[in-house]
Amino acid sequence: MSSFRYVATGRDGAKVRGVLQADDLRAAAELLRRRELFPLRLDQAAGDDALADRRRRRGPVAHFRPVVATDKVFFFRQLAVMLRSGVSILQALDICAEQASSGRLERALLGLVSDIRDGASLSESMGRSKVFSNYMICMVESAEASGELDRVCEELASHIERTANTSISLVTSLAYPAFVFLGSLFVAGFLVLNVLPTIARVLTRRGLTLRWPAQTLVSLSEFVQANALVLAITPLVIAAFFIIWLSLESGRRQAGAIILRIPIIGPLFQSATVSRLSRTMSMLLESGISALEALRVTAAVISNPAIRIRVLRAADEVLSGNPIASSMQTKLLPRLLFSVIAVGEKTGALPTVLREVADFYDQDLARRVRRLAVFAEPAILAIVGFMVGFVYYALIDAILFAQVSSR
Repeated sequence: MSSFRYVATGRDGAKVRGVLQADDLRAAAELLRRRELFPLRLDQAAGDDALADRRRRRGPVAHFRPVVATDKVFFFRQLAVMLRSGVSILQALDICAEQASSGRLERALLGLVSDIRDGASLSESMGRSKVFSNYMICMVESAEASGELDRVCEELASHIERTANTSISLVTSLAYPAFVFLGSLFVAGFLVLNVLPTIARVLTRRGLTLRWPAQTLVSLSEFVQANALVLAITPLVIAAFFIIWLSLESGRRQAGAIILRIPIIGPLFQSATVSRLSRTMSMLLESGISALEALRVTAAVISNPAIRIRVLRAADEVLSGNPIASSMQTKLLPRLLFSVIAVGEKTGALPTVLREVADFYDQDLARRVRRLAVFAEPAILAIVGFMVGFVYYALIDAILFAQVSSR
């Protein structure tokens, strides 16, 4: 897409100047007409040659490369530095677009510049892009209301970085055992479905019966082959059921509550949810936003439907005059959170204690992830060792039994 500068008049006859993104001149004119603007002047922006040159230098791979967490961290941190230095938001976004390593992020930032020049706010223009999450949009919207956009951008960069580091730590710790597990499963399946049945047929022709390890696996192989169609369709049916269930609001709410109660995994999601909830509310309250509005914005950034609905109900109860701590009471969240909120309400230091809670649960999440990685790797390797060992034992036992019986 190219940039086009325009001078147009609206219904009231006032002149409007700006820049928009379109494929060509005709598409740009059509876009102006949709906005009920009559173009007086419309030409391609001079900066497009530099933009095309940057894209050629990056190469075709960078042009289509997806926007990863590190790109967003760099963008928000760079934006925070420039805003603190007194650079205007439009100039800051232009510089960020010029230095973006991802073509998609560059196009998204240029779209933000175009929308802001058309009169939209930063949060509104971010909402029209698929690059930014609902959490980021809500936080920027609150920052615009409080006038602390630079601080919120720095907080967003730190939050994205922490989340990415936690995910990378978990994935890298489990990647090797997962690879070993899948490889071993393939080898064991090949032996059970192809090699052992061949040995079984040889022994049967000789009038011999398999010993119990090999017979168990041969029976499993026969069962899988006889019911292959059912075994293939069953996961698809279960997946379809879950998709339909999760498409319902009640299903999503029940799934959110169930996830938080699953051993080992549940506490991970609970710590992540409490951290996001506490940090978001802390930032909003520090920005001068009322507790009622802070609860509503916080609910919008919570990914777990069960917790989100509880926070929205808490906002309604706060509107009726109830304290925040008692309004948010639920068994899905730790009691520590409500106790700290109650203390913060009494002392008037709610933003501070919420930030401390967020830091505590960030550390708790990182600790749980490390613990899971430490215990998961040997557990998976032990399961793989037992499975493969049993298959090889059954195979070698059958071969030796056949050799001994043939003498």
